[in-house]
Formats: sequence, structure tokens, C-alpha cells
Amino acid sequence: LSFSEEQAMLLDVAREFCRDKSPIAAVRAQLDSVSGFDQALWDEMVALGWSGIALPESCGGAGLGIGALVPVVESMGRAMLGTPLMSSALAGQLLLRAANSEQRERLLPAIAAGAPATVALLDNGDWGDTSVALVLDDKCVLHGAKKFVPDAAVATHFLVSVMYRDSVALAVVHADQLGAGAVRPNTLIDQTKRSANVDFSGVRVD
Repeated sequence: LSFSEEQAMLLDVAREFCRDKSPIAAVRAQLDSVSGFDQALWDEMVALGWSGIALPESCGGAGLGIGALVPVVESMGRAMLGTPLMSSALAGQLLLRAANSEQRERLLPAIAAGAPATVALLDNGDWGDTSVALVLDDKCVLHGAKKFVPDAAVATHFLVSVMYRDSVALAVVHADQLGAGAVRPNTLIDQTKRSANVDFSGVRVD
């Protein structure tokens, strides 16, 4: 993998930022927290434009493309810096490709501005299973749950893979639509990451 001049400059900035802001003591301090990251540090990353780095300028992003995430994520991994950046970036890229223009204009600016989002993909613990069990009925009500949803505790929006009639579709669920107790945290081997099982049953989508 070779970086462009712009990406190489970004790598230098990201390495310095992560080295200064995420020493091992700071990483350990977040291990017992609910979110797994420092909100003030996340706000600094948003101010640097990283939350929208791969999104188009038309929706508030930097327009640098998905490749620009590589040096940032590499630096975060080196420093074990846990934030919802990857979850939000993947959700943003999925919306960019799957949503219509109205949905993109409505949802992507918030992600670019730092509102965490995530993709709810797994119906069980098997990453190799491509089946989708969560159902969206003809009344646009969801039935089922997803497992190991990254950063579910802090996400403002969930992009949920569903079966709608005979096709796989994508539903967008706002965190406010979830019922009490719908988000049940997982215990992961990697304590710098957070995920949860999320019950979407009874949620109505547009």
C-alpha cells in the first residue's frame, strides 16, 4: 500500500495526535467506561474533520475518499485508541451507496459532524453466515434482533439489514426508537472495543 502525498501528511498528523492523546494510561482509564472512549477526545477528532473525512463535501465531509481513513485508522490501532470512528465511517459509506438522495442529504451531515452511527449486520455470532433473519413486515415494523453491533451504546442511528418480502433491504433506525433494555452490552476479549446485542422488535421505520 502506497500513500499519496496528501495521505502521507495525514498519517504524520494522525500518528502525532494518537501518540499524544492516547498514551497507555489513557487507554487503561477507558477500559471500565460504558462508551470505551473519551468524549472530549472524540470531539477533537471531529474538529480535525476525521468523522467526515471519507464523505463528500456536499454533505459536510472532506471529500477525501475511503482511502484517507487508512492512515488515521492505522494510527489509532497503533495507539489502541477506541472511538466510534470506524463504525460511523462504515455506516456513512453504506448510506452513501445504498440511500437515495433525500436520505443522504438528511442523514450524512450528522455523521460528518460527529454523530456516531453503526451498522447492525449479524443475526448470530457467525461472521460467515450471510442469511438475514430480522424481518421488516408489510406495516414497516421490525421483528428480531442483531448481535455484536459495534458502538451500539452511543450510536444515534443504526443501519439494519432486514428481510423485506423476498429481498434483503436496509432500514434506518434512530436510537430514540429503541425500547428500554433493547441494547444489551457484550463482553469482548478486546476491552478497547464496545458492542451490544440490539432488539429492534416493534420499531416502525419509514
